[in-house]
Amino acid sequence: MRKKLLFVLGTAMTISLCMPVLSQADEWHQDSTGWWYEIDDDDDDDDYDDYAKDGWKLIDQKWYYFDAAGYMKTGWIHLDDDWYYLNSDGSLLTNAYTPDGYWVNHDGEWDDDDRYDDDRYDDDDRYDDDRYDDDDDRYDDDRYDDDDDDDRYDD
Repeated sequence: MRKKLLFVLGTAMTISLCMPVLSQADEWHQDSTGWWYEIDDDDDDDDYDDYAKDGWKLIDQKWYYFDAAGYMKTGWIHLDDDWYYLNSDGSLLTNAYTPDGYWVNHDGEWDDDDRYDDDRYDDDDRYDDDRYDDDDDRYDDDRYDDDDDDDRYDD
């Protein structure tokens, strides 16, 4: 019984020594200027941790862009002749229409086409019912025409 206990303790100790030491996780912070992302440098001195800045950073399977001061950007950004749209949470929008109606591709780049250029509204007949067509006389009663002999509406 004692040998089993020593064996189990020895095995557990060996496994725990072989595993990497878990450090504090990277984390988001917000101040009066905006959001920034702290990158733990795996040492015990918290005064020298780094932060994401001046470029793209993949965080939890989403891409974010940080300016030179280290703050997360949102909305439209222009980089190297390309436009990208970052959601309100800062993540890169891909394969979708932006809130203002522009298509961004699988890399998140605006494709330089006009808004809604996928013909999804071209065949929409909901507003093409000719209700106010010139042939419809319901709204053409000539009450305000200049040809009318009635002078009540003339200035």
